[in-house]
Amino acid sequence: MAGHSTQPLGCAATIAVHLKILAAVVLTPIVRVGFGCAGDQVLEHHYDSVERNQTEAHVLALMGQPRRISGAPEHVAWNLDATIRPNNGECVKLYRSRPD
Repeated sequence: MAGHSTQPLGCAATIAVHLKILAAVVLTPIVRVGFGCAGDQVLEHHYDSVERNQTEAHVLALMGQPRRISGAPEHVAWNLDATIRPNNGECVKLYRSRPD
């Protein structure tokens, strides 16, 4: 019987199902990480646009509704000035945002 497969038809279907499941298991985390990185890039761009002395309404317009808001932090650092120093009233609220 030359040219005929020795595998039963059910076995080939089972292999196809297993390959689809394997592809979903491998690709799902990759896609989620990709969307997460893209969202982080957008959020970082907006974060870099926040300057000192901007109104709360302007910050919310840039960043969107935060996940959490807390009171004034004890220490602050602004944009390119990476020096962490005591907050002397220049930051009155701390917003926790993350991409959707």
